[in-house]
Amino acid sequence: MSLWLQSVIWALEAGDYKSFRQNLLPVAPIPIPDCLNQEFAFAERHCHDKKTDPFFPIRFIWLMEAHEQRMFGYNPLARSHYHPEDLLDLWKRACAEADYQQECAAKGTQFDFNQKAMKLDVGWIYMGDRFI
Repeated sequence: MSLWLQSVIWALEAGDYKSFRQNLLPVAPIPIPDCLNQEFAFAERHCHDKKTDPFFPIRFIWLMEAHEQRMFGYNPLARSHYHPEDLLDLWKRACAEADYQQECAAKGTQFDFNQKAMKLDVGWIYMGDRFI
């Protein structure tokens, strides 16, 4: 696990999402849900420059945290930046209300409804067709 995780961290820091998705996910030492392939396919398409379009791999972070919780007994959401229900509420409301979109945009949040993602202060979060 440690060598795989080290390779993952290097790939994510380098913004090498294609290599991560094609080379590292298939050999993961833990079961990987298909939604991670979709999340990193989005990053390949959309997040080419880490400075202007950073990517925040929230599903991957949650998966790793869940694995740590199971192995080491950590408390849920001890390190997570965002709660899934809060993100989903923000996304649904922004999809439905133009005024709310403008309010969020004034605070720096960007939405890409074609790619089904939003950019918060930590980077782009892929929402997809099914977020949770």
